[in-house]
Amino acid sequence: TVGVPFAASDAVAPAAVFEIIGPDGQPRLTQTRVLRRHPTGSLQWVLVDFQADVAASASVTYTLRQRTGPPLLEPNVPPAAVIPDLVLTDLAGVVYTFAPSERIVEETGPLRTVLRLSGDIVSATGERLLSATLRLHTYRGKPQVKVFVTLRHASRSLPNPVGLQWAEEPPVLFRHASLVVP
Repeated sequence: TVGVPFAASDAVAPAAVFEIIGPDGQPRLTQTRVLRRHPTGSLQWVLVDFQADVAASASVTYTLRQRTGPPLLEPNVPPAAVIPDLVLTDLAGVVYTFAPSERIVEETGPLRTVLRLSGDIVSATGERLLSATLRLHTYRGKPQVKVFVTLRHASRSLPNPVGLQWAEEPPVLFRHASLVVP
């Protein structure tokens, strides 16, 4: 992944499509996302994803160019069943699990798809401990899933079994946390 800047004088069209050309002169699967535009609407920054094959200690050159034909591949689609098990255990031994309530595909392309899961972390009795957002990055042809977890305080009164003092919102303390991606 690399960010590519364009000067306003480049006047890169807002709908420009890019591809990476490998050292062998052949196009590689390329996924791009516009990060910023100039006031004129032309592209200023583009994020470019591609997979490079480079031997250890070797040097190769990949070239970015505007593509004139159709995309090389349809978007990568993550498996529907990829919902991680996020489990937290607090200091009192209460177990909380992630209960996703929203599932949104934030980004999709020929190489990578980003799936956002949002919901609450709740106990078996429905007590809400935290809100959570998980972003799952899946990659075409790869078994790995990259997961980014964001936890947000649920703003509620928490037990204080160890006598800690805090000025504002009490912290959420855990004894154990695990994330398992099927």
